[in-house]
Amino acid sequence: MKTTETAVQTPSFIVTYDDKESFKATQLAELFNETSRLYNAILYFLRSEYRDMLELSPFAVDMTGLGNMFYRHLSKKGLEYAKIESKHASVRTPLKTLVLENYPINLPQIHLNETQSLRVTSLNYNSPLKVAYSGVIIAVGLSVSICGGSIEFRKDGSFKAQLNGVNDTLQAIDKVMISPEVRSYIEAIEHQKLEEFASRLKDLKSE
Repeated sequence: MKTTETAVQTPSFIVTYDDKESFKATQLAELFNETSRLYNAILYFLRSEYRDMLELSPFAVDMTGLGNMFYRHLSKKGLEYAKIESKHASVRTPLKTLVLENYPINLPQIHLNETQSLRVTSLNYNSPLKVAYSGVIIAVGLSVSICGGSIEFRKDGSFKAQLNGVNDTLQAIDKVMISPEVRSYIEAIEHQKLEEFASRLKDLKSE
C-alpha cells in the first residue's frame, strides 16, 4: 500500500455488482457519478470530523457505527443547506434539484488532490459487472458498507467487495444523500411553492 501525508491509499478495491438482469447503459455513467458523490461526501466528513481515521483500514473501524455518524452528519448538513437553497427554489427549479446539483460536500471530486480522488483502474463488463477503484481505503470501504455491501481483504493486499445490482446501488446512494428529514422538508417547500404559484395564477385570471 502507498501512503500519503493525509490518507492511506489502495491500488485496488474490486467491487462486484451482483445484477440478476441487465441495466441501462446510462445507468453505468450514473453509477460512477453517484458513487463519486458518495465517496466525496464521506471523505469530506472524515477530513472535517475524524481526520485520524483516514489512516485506517476498513477492518480497523466499526463501519456500522461510522456509517451512522456519517448519515447523521450528512442529514444535518443537508437540512441546513436545503433551508438556504429554499429561497431560490421555484416551480421551474425544484428544491431537490438545487440540493442535488449544488450541495457542496457531495459534488463529485471537489477540492480533492490526485491521490485522494476516486479513480477507476479497471472495468470488466462481463456479467457480473466488476469495477476496480482506487482512492482512500476507509472512504471507499465506507461507501461500499453504506450501500449494503460486504468487504473481504485479499492476500495480495487488495480489497474485494460485493454489492447488489447497479440499480439497487443507485437507490441506496439516493436514500443516503437525501435523508428522510431532508426529503420531507423538500416536499413541504415544493408543495408550498406550488400553492403560491397556483394562487398567483388565480389572481391573474381574476384581474
